[in-house]
This record gives sequence, structure tokens and C-alpha cells, in this order.
Amino acid sequence: MGFGPLHLFRSSKLHRPLCQMLVDNFDLANCSIHIHGRSLSINHVDFELIMGVQDGGSPVDLDGSLDDPDIVELTRKVFGDKEMSVDVLKNLIHNTKKADDTFRISFSLYALAILLCPSTSDKVDPRFLLPLRDPAAVCKNNWATLCFTKLVERLMLFKDRSQYLGGCLVFLQLFYLDSIVSTPPTLYKNMVPATAWGKKESKRV
Repeated sequence: MGFGPLHLFRSSKLHRPLCQMLVDNFDLANCSIHIHGRSLSINHVDFELIMGVQDGGSPVDLDGSLDDPDIVELTRKVFGDKEMSVDVLKNLIHNTKKADDTFRISFSLYALAILLCPSTSDKVDPRFLLPLRDPAAVCKNNWATLCFTKLVERLMLFKDRSQYLGGCLVFLQLFYLDSIVSTPPTLYKNMVPATAWGKKESKRV
């Protein structure tokens, strides 16, 4: 679907002081991080390499109408008469017996809401339904670009002190570990950093 090996994701714990340091040293003007006397450029390609989330070639459009009949029907199909929350999605995913279109859409929404483009709310952003109206074309979307763009937007709002910190902070943590460690963990072979770095490997560093 374009989300890579997220089902094997191991780096679920954020080291908050480290993330705060990375955010403080994130240069929004040049899209780079200044750490340990180095200036590291960072972009959507790094997001793709670190997280395993892919760009499929088609821009992700979140500006369409949520009143579109297809979107209304899609919302009803996934959530029924329940609220658009991550708990509803989690239960739906756990109870799905086959990888049908409903599962694809639910998994995509869940991944975006809790990991790739998280916010401080437990509600799912309904705009994420727009690029999911065609489940067969989900893999063609530029997910890495979207997720990195959303991260930068959240960092910008946070630095302006207008909103809480959000976005995929675990990506920044993994980017840091991948950049400074000369000898990666044993599990790193043939794996993206998101699946190689677990609690034990991160704690060692």
C-alpha cells in the first residue's frame, strides 16, 4: 500500500529530551538539523529511507470536499455511525479477517493518525480519506512527501508557539540514530531503520 514494513515497526518509544534537542536545532529555513558540529540536510527522501514509507508518484491532495458522495460513503463504510477516532480504527483492524478494501483504508488511516502524521487529538483527520477513495491506488500516493511536509508544518507552528508539537517525531529520532552511529545494530542488515532500531538498541546509544 506504500507504507512499507510498518507492521514490523519497533521504535515506538520517544526519548523526549532527544526529540526536544532535535526540534530546537531544526533549521526550518534550510530544512536541516545542526547537531554535534554538523549540519545535516533532511527531506522527504530521508523519510522514505528511514521509515520505509514510499512515494508512489502521485501528489496527495487533502483539499477536496468532504461532502463528496464518494467520501461520505467511504466514511460510512469505515466508521458507520461511530466517531472518527483511532480507537474505532484499532478495533476494526483487529476484528478484520481479510485484507479487503475496508482493511486497507482503515490501516492507512490508523498509520497516518498515530504514527506518520499524528496530532494531539485522538480523532482522525477526515481529510485523510480524500487520497484513500480508491483503495487500489493507495500505493501510488506520495506518502513520504506528505508525512515529511506535515512534520515541517507542525515544527513551524510549534516554533511560532501557536500550537503543540506534533508530526512524526519518531522519524527525527531515527534520523539522528542513523546519522550518528557508525556501527548500526546487528538487526540492521537488509532492514530500514524503523524496523532495526528497537528499545534495546536505542537505549544502548
